[in-house]
Order: sequence, then C-alpha cells, then structure tokens
Amino acid sequence: SPNAQSRSGGSSHRTPPPMLAAPGPHFVVGCSPPVLQGRAVSRHCNRCDGRQGITGWVSTPSTASAPSAASIAPAALSALCAAASVRRCLRGFRGLARAARARRLAAVAAAAVSEAAGWEVVALEGKGMGAIATRSFRSGDLLHLETPALTWDGDTMDPQTARQFDELSEDRKVAVRALHDAFPLSLVEGALSPGPKWFEDGGWKTLRGVLATNSFMRGWQREEDAILCQTAARFNHSCVPNCDVSWHEDTFDLHIYAATDIAVGEELSLNYMDLRQTTEARRDELQRSYGFTCQCPACVRGDAASDSRRARLGVLEDIILNCDEAELGLRMVSEVVSLCDEEGLHWNSFRSVVCFKGVSFACMLDDLPGAKVWAERAFKYSTMSHGEFHPMTMLIARHVKDPMNPEPGQDYFDAEDSKA
Repeated sequence: SPNAQSRSGGSSHRTPPPMLAAPGPHFVVGCSPPVLQGRAVSRHCNRCDGRQGITGWVSTPSTASAPSAASIAPAALSALCAAASVRRCLRGFRGLARAARARRLAAVAAAAVSEAAGWEVVALEGKGMGAIATRSFRSGDLLHLETPALTWDGDTMDPQTARQFDELSEDRKVAVRALHDAFPLSLVEGALSPGPKWFEDGGWKTLRGVLATNSFMRGWQREEDAILCQTAARFNHSCVPNCDVSWHEDTFDLHIYAATDIAVGEELSLNYMDLRQTTEARRDELQRSYGFTCQCPACVRGDAASDSRRARLGVLEDIILNCDEAELGLRMVSEVVSLCDEEGLHWNSFRSVVCFKGVSFACMLDDLPGAKVWAERAFKYSTMSHGEFHPMTMLIARHVKDPMNPEPGQDYFDAEDSKA
C-alpha cells in the first residue's frame, strides 16, 4: 500500500477496467456509501418504469430538491406514463424492461450495502486514510456502490465540470476538497491557475489535481471519460488487490466487489495501474505519477520469480488477443490462469476476459464441452468482479447456455465502442 504522501490511480490501456483511484490523507468519509438518490421509487408504471416526464427524479443522482416519484398522485403518474408508453414500447419494450430491472436491482443492492457496509474508512499509519473490513467477506460480495459526484474528460478542466462542482451540496464539496491532490501548485502557480482551487498546507490544491489523482475511468472503451467517487477514492492501492472495481454505465454507478475472501481487520485495496509489470516498473510508475513508493506485499517481496510471472502475463495477453491458432490460444489461456494462481493474483475481471477468449478458441475446434467449461469459468469470474447483471456478465451467460449459438443480444464490447 502506498504511503501518506499520495495514492494514485495510474491506469494502463490494457487494464480492465482502467482506473485512477487515490484516497486523500485528511478527511474521514463515513463508511456507508451514498444510496442511489432519486433512483429507488416506491411507485412506478409497469409499462415504462415511471421514467417518462420524471426522468430527473428517477435516474438523476441528485441531492434533490425535486419531488420523488412516490410523491406524485397515482393518477398524474399514470397519465404521464400512459402518454409515453406506446412510443417507448414500440421502440423496444424488452430493452426498457431489462434496464428497469437493472435499476431496481441496483437500488436494492445499494440499500443493503448502506445498511451494513461492513467496512470503514480510518487513519492508517504511513498511509493517510484507508478502508478496513469490520466483518468478513466472501469473494464476489458487493462491498460498495456509489453514484459519481463529478464527471470530466480525464484531461482538461472544462467549465461543465467546474459547474458540477459548484452545484454539489456543501457536504460533498467538503469530501471532494479533502481528497488528496498529487499535483499541488506553488503559491504563484495556484494563484494563476484556472478553475476551482483552495489553499491548504502551504500550497494550492486544485479540482483538476484532485480529479487527476482520484478519478476512475468510465468503462473499458471510454478512456477519455472519468468519474470521481469520493468514497470509493478512499480505497488504497495494492499490487495484490483483494477487491475489483466495476463501472455500470446503464445505472451510472461504480461497484466494488471482494476479489477473494477477506477477514475482519484486513485493508480493502484496488489496483490503480497495470499489474502485469515487474516490481521496479510498477514502483517507478507510481512514484513518477503520484509521488509514492508502493509498500504492498508484492513490492516488498520483489522476487525475480514474481517479476517473471507478471511480465509473462502481459506478453500472453497481447498474444491471446491477436491469436488465430486455437490450440495455441487455449494453451496460453490455461497458462494465464495458472500464473495468476501462482502469483496469488485474484484479478477476476482480467481472468474473466481471458477465459472468455478461451470460449472462442474451443469453438474454433468445434469442442462444445470445452467451450462450455471456459464459458462457465468466465461467467464465474465476471459475476465475482462485475455482478450478475452487468452487460459483460450477461453476454457471457448467453455463451454458457450455448457457446456455439448464443442467444442474440448486443455485444458488450460493441456497446462500449458505440458510447465512446
């Protein structure tokens, strides 16, 4: 885990999903995650999920001055929904029903997590703040769900992001300001810097610096878009993380899952960068980008065997993604899983992608039993790292049922490309 000076969110184009997450050292954020404000409604139309005419009350993550759907008279709600139901149903009732189901499930999950988060943010010696488990977790458990406080383009401080910050509640502004800025400015630089900024500890912290230090990338194919989740940003980095992070575009939420069994008192950690590098390369990247030297178990150990396994994982992934020889591809997929096991790398989102590629190789060989085995493994890892209703998991589920002829549905990767 990183030291108190900085915790980063370096990302790699090869890391699924890429992320930048870095907790700050001063402010203790409550352990209960923000519930989906404005999303969970107690009354809605079965035909269009009550969305028509009240979109801002149902789907917008607002601290909300707008009334909830439940406060609208049933007759008025029905009238709003009836006028739109024909148009929406004709354009694709099945798609709307799936989205509505995902939103309702996310709302239920958020409520459950907020009632018993099972972890808390505390001060950690030499690390600033960090998340510690207050109860045990099993691999695949949902630890946290959060709607972003801010979105930005991942590079410049555009006026829209500044306006988002200005419109935050005072409590959320305080939480954002308390996050670490790995790129503080001098007195003169800060005075001349555009955009929101504040003076702290003898230097200027800027909103752009806080965003660059703490943001998560928004999906795999949207590397130009980033989000800030001020509570999730409190999770520290480790090169042997025990948690997976997953972005859900359909519900506009960030989820964090236990990647392995976690005991009471263990620190909860994510990876901020590509883990398929040697110890020296990982430490150099984190020090260069975020100003800290990683002290996680893998970096402290730093043995040659570990470096060799991780470097090999990076090479294998590049080959697998471009391989058109099925037998060779399957051998490499098996090697990746074995190397992860040997390294103690519970990186389930990465494992799911590699195993899903194994389905393609088995299908090329007309090996239906083998394809089903790889599909089942990919589904297990995707469920553990993304949840059952993530588009990636649902895509894999169709291949579990019939690897050779999966049910029709939008390909997750094509869907991500279309949003970019």
